[in-house]
Amino acid sequence: MARVAALPTGDPSGPATVVGPVINEWALALLDRRVKEAVGLGARVLAGGVPAPPCHPATVLTDVPDEAEIAQGETFGPVVVLEAVDSAEQAVARANGSGFGLAASVITCGGRRGLRLASALDVGIVHVNDQPVNDEPHMPFGGVKDSGWGRFGRGFAADWSDGWLSGR
Repeated sequence: MARVAALPTGDPSGPATVVGPVINEWALALLDRRVKEAVGLGARVLAGGVPAPPCHPATVLTDVPDEAEIAQGETFGPVVVLEAVDSAEQAVARANGSGFGLAASVITCGGRRGLRLASALDVGIVHVNDQPVNDEPHMPFGGVKDSGWGRFGRGFAADWSDGWLSGR
């Protein structure tokens, strides 16, 4: 956690900056509110947690109760919730039980196992042994469930070919 806490936060034009500002004041206030609520419900902050406007530091939370908003909604910012499970299959079931499905990552030392787990996830994009923000510009981008209405980017038209683009 010391490495996460030491990630430089600030001006994105600074060569040492790793975590830049969030998109706007509303987003910063949302991140701060969700982290504080989780902590108030019993979560522990392992790194970060205290914003320095306009930035929110890389933050790691654990022991986040299911009723916490950060456990139930999509949080677009440098905050991660760690949850221990007993098996990879339990992790997949937990992820698939969410109402959201924008992106996921599978980190494993077995490439084939990673691909098998990735194919079991009900999300729009899965990265194996990489972070979910490294999207490929030549691949369609989008989520499933409450995380989007189809895809955009190259190849997105196939998702809408049921009549949306043709006006039916």
